[in-house]
Amino acid sequence: ADARILDSLHASGMVVMPVATGSGYLAANLVNVKIPADEAASRLSLVKDQLVELKAAGVGMTDKGCQAISGLKNLVWLKLDGNEITDNGVRALASLDSLRTLSVTGTRVTKEGITSLSRLPNLSVVYLYNTAVKKEEYPVLQKMFPHARFDSGGYKQEFIAADTVVLKRKI
Repeated sequence: ADARILDSLHASGMVVMPVATGSGYLAANLVNVKIPADEAASRLSLVKDQLVELKAAGVGMTDKGCQAISGLKNLVWLKLDGNEITDNGVRALASLDSLRTLSVTGTRVTKEGITSLSRLPNLSVVYLYNTAVKKEEYPVLQKMFPHARFDSGGYKQEFIAADTVVLKRKI
């Protein structure tokens, strides 16, 4: 990407960097944006051909931002956790044919929003913890997306005494 474009993105608080040394592909993180997240998403169109990863978790993005993201055709990995997005925003993402991983935890997204992505050929992992998708709807989604994994979170870690260190201090 052009250095002047990257400088302008960095000036607005975006972190945009190569995904690997020597790679022309870029990853962006909007965590420190100084402008509204929806506007930041629109500015990413300047690097739309190179951008393959976008982390925009908890930045105040709305469905309008998802509309802007829909133009980032090479996105493979997208994290939108903790934003004000709804099914309308997710529907806008249905044009992202390269998308493999989508995380919308902590949003108002429902089963209907996720089903709107059924034509995405590469979608393989969807993170849905703390969304409006109900437990009984997961089998329906799995049937619609037989090659995808739906992660509902809520893990329970088994307590293993041997992995625990207890520090005791002399009094």
